[in-house]
Amino acid sequence: MKRSIGLLPAVIMAICLAFCGGCTEDDVTDEVDEIAPSVRMLYPVMDSEVPMDVSDSTDVFVSAADDRGLDRVEIWAMLEDSEGGDAEPEPIATLTQAIPPGEVPDSLRPGNGSAVFRTRWYTQQITNGTRVRLFSRAYDDADNNTRSELVTVRVLNLGTILRPPRPDILITPSAGTVEDFFTFDASNTEDDIDSPEQIVVRWDFDNDGLWEHDWAEQLPASSPVQHRFSRAAIYTVVVEAMNTYLSTQKGRAVRQLQVTNVGGNPDPPEDENMILIPGGTYFVGAPDTASWRYASANEFPGHNARIVGGYYIERTEVTNALYLDFLQKAMAMTPPLARQEGTIVRLYPDRVEPVDEDSLPQPMLDLMSSAIFYDLDGDTMAVAAADRNLPVVGVSWYGAKAYAESRGLRLPTEHEWEIAAKGEQSDWIYPWGVTIAPDQANYNTGEPGQTLELRPRGSFPSSTSPFGLLDLSGNAKEWVRDWYGPYSETTQTNPEGPLSGTLRVLRGGSYVQTSTGVRVIGREAADPAMTSSQIGFRTAYTAP
Repeated sequence: MKRSIGLLPAVIMAICLAFCGGCTEDDVTDEVDEIAPSVRMLYPVMDSEVPMDVSDSTDVFVSAADDRGLDRVEIWAMLEDSEGGDAEPEPIATLTQAIPPGEVPDSLRPGNGSAVFRTRWYTQQITNGTRVRLFSRAYDDADNNTRSELVTVRVLNLGTILRPPRPDILITPSAGTVEDFFTFDASNTEDDIDSPEQIVVRWDFDNDGLWEHDWAEQLPASSPVQHRFSRAAIYTVVVEAMNTYLSTQKGRAVRQLQVTNVGGNPDPPEDENMILIPGGTYFVGAPDTASWRYASANEFPGHNARIVGGYYIERTEVTNALYLDFLQKAMAMTPPLARQEGTIVRLYPDRVEPVDEDSLPQPMLDLMSSAIFYDLDGDTMAVAAADRNLPVVGVSWYGAKAYAESRGLRLPTEHEWEIAAKGEQSDWIYPWGVTIAPDQANYNTGEPGQTLELRPRGSFPSSTSPFGLLDLSGNAKEWVRDWYGPYSETTQTNPEGPLSGTLRVLRGGSYVQTSTGVRVIGREAADPAMTSSQIGFRTAYTAP
């Protein structure tokens, strides 16, 4: 028999066709889809650590994409629980149809060909102030899925009443003197949503519309502040509070605070020697470098000071005779307020617990620098008749303060002193104008043979300030109330200087200083315990 060579290939081909059943080449190896879709939250968004606020209902936009087609997009919400954690996720919507491109807001267009899905989320049943973390999940036909990033929002439903905070003021102590530091605490402020740490407050300690602490400081209600008042009065203290979600409305609280003088009602020993300085706005400091040739850096910036109500200040400095009367009484008290320890008379104020600096023994008067002396024959402090009308010197800041308080008075503030010295004349160099001559003040003229020594008060009666004060330039430089510190550029109301420091301010210059040193804007400072034969003081009190 003859064998056919072409039969075998034909048989093999038939078997293959029967086995494959007519399959195409593409169907021979079916590829498995393991690539998950991409998904992103478009709105709401979280651009910072502060969550976005949503009210009553809001549209939620999500973009998603997959090369082989999307099956669905799910949107979920996780509410913050009472302990600040996340509760179980709750579904908001399952979406299978993307919205038409024309319905996508321009600001939300993904720009990469992704489909955009949208649903309306209703929040009325969620408690105001609740934080909710939103996320979306996209699925493809093979059930591959991807979760988006978390977006935190805060629910503020306008369908309910949104209120500003209800501030509360706690003042410690509840009443006090001009020497006390008062603490103002608004940490009991209540709000429907925000905590005191989130609520911002501002303070006006005398209800004059000028805020000592304003919104720009972002001061939390949970942070107490301190303030000291320079004058005795009944003050209206105001606090306003603002929460994080209702900036157009502020809560407000008002409290009354009575501040008295340390020594009671003012009782100046020479009432006729007290000059009234009216309230108003006055310029203090150096106006500019061009017109104030000798101005020092600490005299800038020039600024306005607003004095409310006015004050009284002594026409002349406290004399040896006046101070001696106080000193004798202070040493005779039980227990004594003042005690002589060698050449130093030391002040022993009432001890305050917890102990503060002002309640510790301090140098009061240095007998080596003062005309006051201890008279052995009379067993008392004394002063020579010729020295009785000289300004008392050798007195420390503590000694000056103790004298003032014994009569219900105080030391003038630095601003009060300068205002009394030149009034509204912002460009004056001296209390009477822009020049000085030897017959106008007791200062170091540089003339040969000049004797540098104190003169009796009022020795230059024609050299008055605009308000009639004397001896503001030269003779004895004067302690004022303030701690030393830089000036502020802004307008201040009844400015009192820094709350604390290491040096107290001296003004006016002395008989050993030249014409530059006795200018009315000149500022010096010294340790409050320091004494000198050049340093005296005058007193003041707030106009009733």
